[in-house]
Amino acid sequence: MRRELPAAEVRGVAAGLHLYLDLPAGVAEDAVVAGAAARGVRVEPVAGMRVRPGGPALALGYAGLTEGRLATASGLLAEAVAEG
Repeated sequence: MRRELPAAEVRGVAAGLHLYLDLPAGVAEDAVVAGAAARGVRVEPVAGMRVRPGGPALALGYAGLTEGRLATASGLLAEAVAEG
């Protein structure tokens, strides 16, 4: 993820089931979610789950996925972020 999206901050990897991805400022969560879905990658926007305002971010589940599938998904997500 860091290679594909160097401007994003990855957090929570140690949890083992999901991670939290702070998107670059100015990127629209909804546009990235839609772009990712169009590429077959499901991600969840964080805006509706926030208690306090914050920047654009996504929740990404990765449990049970192979390293190869995760690499492919990271590349597809990077494409969606570039468009968003």
